[in-house]
Amino acid sequence: FQGKEPWNCGVEAREAMTDALRLRHRLVPWLHTMNERAHRAGEPLVRPVYHADPRPESVLHGSGAFLFGAGLLVAPLTTPADRRTRRAAVTTWLPAGTWHDWYSGLRYTGGRFVTLRRPLEAYPVLARSGTIVPLVDGDDLAVANPAALHVRVFAGADGAFELYEDEDVADPRTARTRLAWDEASGVFTIDPVVGDTAVLPGQRRWRVTVSGYGTVDLGVVEPTTGARVE
Repeated sequence: FQGKEPWNCGVEAREAMTDALRLRHRLVPWLHTMNERAHRAGEPLVRPVYHADPRPESVLHGSGAFLFGAGLLVAPLTTPADRRTRRAAVTTWLPAGTWHDWYSGLRYTGGRFVTLRRPLEAYPVLARSGTIVPLVDGDDLAVANPAALHVRVFAGADGAFELYEDEDVADPRTARTRLAWDEASGVFTIDPVVGDTAVLPGQRRWRVTVSGYGTVDLGVVEPTTGARVE
């Protein structure tokens, strides 16, 4: 029980844990922004579901689900998987709105209870329409501000996200990049950087995936000019 390292588990669990740890590192740009918001604005990274939907159903149903940062919801699997289907199930209250499964893209309508059945490698993580999540593109495990970003846009509603980056010192120089999705026009915009561009890589490649539309490789985007893609 004390040895939870991936190599101490069976092959299936080890692979799922390795993939999850790599995803966590790819999420560092998003997580760093969320942590800066927690420090500056008092917005916790992890919140109870009733913060987004304060009706009795979301308060009284103890599924263990929680809101994670801006626009994500995680529903932990805490019961064994069915031996025949090899899927575990969790029932949770889903706040109002349209929610996208992080792995499959399947959409759910909120304002109701949903039962999510998932295999070990596809944990229940949902993103509300309008959510924008910047990730490290690829398997770069460096800790510097990444030279390539992959932005996931969950369509269905307008959305915006202000990416925060700094130089990782006590009194840092900072840079902020606003990302926005306009649902009516189907346009994704990367605004020019506000702040000190010296904290960013000399060149940065961008790739954008919009749920239900596809992926566009924007190539190198100059921080002072931004970009717009339809």
